[in-house]
Amino acid sequence: MSSAALCETKQSARLDLKTNQLVKNQLEEAAALSGVNLTAFILSAASEKAREVMKFNSHTTLSNTAWTNLNEILENPPTEATPALKALMQRRRTKSGSTV
Repeated sequence: MSSAALCETKQSARLDLKTNQLVKNQLEEAAALSGVNLTAFILSAASEKAREVMKFNSHTTLSNTAWTNLNEILENPPTEATPALKALMQRRRTKSGSTV
């Protein structure tokens, strides 16, 4: 990691959250039961969920059948694109997931 990137990770950044009193009370109680303050509790839970979402979106898991089919196609590629592949290639997706 570069020194500039390291500096960025040490700087504080502010998050402002709005919720209702019931949710706030639940979060405060859960934080107290966990032995941490509210900020630490929220950041820990949010960071864990963020890592989970990013991991899910950065890996593809295939069943044994799908893995076998993929290897078969890679070892013996079709000589022509199928209609389904042509249709798929016509749709380009943006990072947000919308089709263009």
